Amino acid sequence: MAVENGINIVTRVLVDKLALEEEDIRPDASLRDDLGLDSLDAIELNSGLEEATGILLPPEALRSVDTIAEVAELLDSRGGASAS
Repeated sequence: MAVENGINIVTRVLVDKLALEEEDIRPDASLRDDLGLDSLDAIELNSGLEEATGILLPPEALRSVDTIAEVAELLDSRGGASAS
C-alpha cells in the first residue's frame, strides 16, 4: 500500500515539476529511457519529492533506480511513501 502511494507521489511530482503527461507515467516506466529524464530533471524530481514527503534522497540512491516503482520503493524504504 505504501509503495502504491509512493507511485502516486512520484507521478504527481513528475506531472507538476517536469510537465510530463500523466498517461505516460506508469510504474514500470524507465525514468531515462521512457520519460527522457536527464541529470537536471533528476535534481528537480528529488526536490519535488522532498517537498512532497520531507525526505531528500541521496543523489547516489536516486541514480541507482530506473523505474517509477523503484523510486517509490526507495521512498518507502526511507519512510516517505506514507506522506501525502
